[in-house]
Amino acid sequence: MKTHQKFLLLAVAALVQAAAFSQVAVQTPTGMPSIRELMSAKDLDRTGLDRLTDGEIAALDEWLHRYTAQLTKSALDFSSRVFGNADMAVETRIVGDFEGWQGGTTWEMDNGQVWQQTSRDNHHYYAFHPKVVIYRVAGGWKMKVEGDKEEVFVKRLK
Repeated sequence: MKTHQKFLLLAVAALVQAAAFSQVAVQTPTGMPSIRELMSAKDLDRTGLDRLTDGEIAALDEWLHRYTAQLTKSALDFSSRVFGNADMAVETRIVGDFEGWQGGTTWEMDNGQVWQQTSRDNHHYYAFHPKVVIYRVAGGWKMKVEGDKEEVFVKRLK
């Protein structure tokens, strides 16, 4: 993914997050908050958006909401192609020994997938060929190893 695409994805994610958690935002006809509610007065001034008319702001809001919907659909389509159904948990076993994690630890699974720890913490627990459940959470994926009380944030490499 190119840098400008990552920036746009982050900007849209921020817009979606702000819409989801905003309690004081003025709602547009689409039900999403206006750009005036999402940006600080300083940012509106710095970007020149404070000089737009109400009609121009409404047009910008409509465009942002259409673009957000399009980008969200693209991201979901991409996620489905890469990870399959994102709502499902992955149940499998780790190949060989499991000795916990030490920041960036990777595990090969019986199903051919490879997952990597995304957090930087350390944890020791030994099990041979343990069952694991990898499930979606806000912000990514978590892995639960059978018999271990701890869970770890992970990302799929393969």
